[in-house]
Amino acid sequence: VTANKVTTRNMWRLPSDVGGARGGLAVMARWAFACRGLVRAWLASPTRETRRQPSAELRAAVARDLDAVLVHEHDDEATLMASVVGLEAQLLNVVGAEDGSTPLGTLRRLEAQDPMKLLPPPLPSDYVDDSLWQTGNDAADQSAWLGHGYYWKHGSGEMDKDNAFSDFDVVEDRFCRLTKAEVLVADRELLRANFTECAGMSDEQVDLWLLDQAAYISEGQVSRMQLGGDMHDLLDVTNVADFVDASRRKAGLRQKGGGRAAAFLVDSAYAFDPSTGAAHARALDVKGVGTSRLQPVCEPRACGFLPLADALKEYAFERLIAKFAPTVRYYAIIDCGFGFRADAVNPATGYRGDRCALLLRQRQSRCVTAHDEVVFYSVVRQGVLGTQFDTVRRALFAHGVSSEQLPRTLLLRGPSDDSGDLSGEWNVQADAPLTHLLDFSHFYVLPCSPLPSAWRMSEAAVKAALQLGAEHLGVFGDPALCTLAFGTPDLAQARAAYEEMRPALQQRTGETGRVGDRKPAHSWSWFLETDDSVAATWALHATPADAAQLPSLLAEWLQF
Repeated sequence: VTANKVTTRNMWRLPSDVGGARGGLAVMARWAFACRGLVRAWLASPTRETRRQPSAELRAAVARDLDAVLVHEHDDEATLMASVVGLEAQLLNVVGAEDGSTPLGTLRRLEAQDPMKLLPPPLPSDYVDDSLWQTGNDAADQSAWLGHGYYWKHGSGEMDKDNAFSDFDVVEDRFCRLTKAEVLVADRELLRANFTECAGMSDEQVDLWLLDQAAYISEGQVSRMQLGGDMHDLLDVTNVADFVDASRRKAGLRQKGGGRAAAFLVDSAYAFDPSTGAAHARALDVKGVGTSRLQPVCEPRACGFLPLADALKEYAFERLIAKFAPTVRYYAIIDCGFGFRADAVNPATGYRGDRCALLLRQRQSRCVTAHDEVVFYSVVRQGVLGTQFDTVRRALFAHGVSSEQLPRTLLLRGPSDDSGDLSGEWNVQADAPLTHLLDFSHFYVLPCSPLPSAWRMSEAAVKAALQLGAEHLGVFGDPALCTLAFGTPDLAQARAAYEEMRPALQQRTGETGRVGDRKPAHSWSWFLETDDSVAATWALHATPADAAQLPSLLAEWLQF
């Protein structure tokens, strides 16, 4: 199994004629049982020069999925085919990830060579023709799959960052300098460690450097702010020129899946390593720079701005999760100098008077794990989340942290009893090698968590979330959830209680969503909507002046 990589990888493959052969079910069954022996031999293999010994988590994941295929009673050939093909894909990716022979393994090897141990965004030199992208992703040969995202996905014409099939990478120029921007929070020691020019700077000099490198907003966003633009009447901005200097321009890298973010090259330059010829770019990734001018039509909810409340909460949650899982680190929060009028509703959040901010983080790549379905931004699809990214998910689970629409297992069994259930619809975003979490806007901490109380939402908030989303969350088909939400395991009684309180629930949500819908109007889950933790509540109500308190608050909240 370990001696010949090529031969071994061919052993994982299904017979080429299995789909049309008479007795295909028996052929697939023989293949599955043959693989069982090979897998068990591989799982038990000692460390060798040609292969690292697989981790305990990896061994358990492969063994669990293999057993699921072998013990399941398949009624027809199509059902078995789907299960076996899924196992084949996992074996190819898992085995290849260990020895670097798949795209994922190659990415992790490249990442290990990076000075920051974090794969940077791809440059146009990493271009892959779109026809190959389509062919590779649709091919039965999973080793040719280019779905891990580290390639320059070229596109032309109009872009749609909210449609995975109309999104692509681009070097976008004409980002404009924000003249009244101010640094609110900064991890200056991390900046000094990642950027040599900051090493000898004072705190004030680091802040000025940050503003010069990253305090920019897109040309497309500026046009939306101007008279006639859809954001003009909502902002406390009379004259856009008072806040934006259109004569000071910068280019940025827009990645597929990057949404309202762009990476700005430090001093607008990159260099080549003379020994390898590889391009090295020192960059700052900035969230909240606005929509692209290549996307001429944007619905108001995709307003392009990042509210200060969201920036503060996301910065805090990155610091929290970095204590037990690998993350793309956050550098700073910059106030844009303006916001929504006190009486104007931000269409993206449903709140009035949102302040606009920029969130700065380490430059990173982005995963694209789905080749046959729409997956927005860099969300890791469920099958990958349960395999290559399972260690990270389990770390989140063990600390009572979730981004699920329904964290049923955590609610009913607690963080010490992880069954690997992915039915709750996790929203987890990752970089291309599937090694770092990179977005923290969808996380919340449940009452059962062992983390400090400042992070935990209350039991009442959990109850409210289950009530608000009861129809979609399947509460009325689960006696245990009915007990949590309505105080009774009797499904009929729970339904009656729900109908009685429904008008009050709808009044509570107001314009933020419709009771019973899949999710609220402005966030990923009802648990995010009801999160009343100290950390989330502080972020929601903090002003720019309050933001300076965040480092000292985190020092207190992160004592564990």
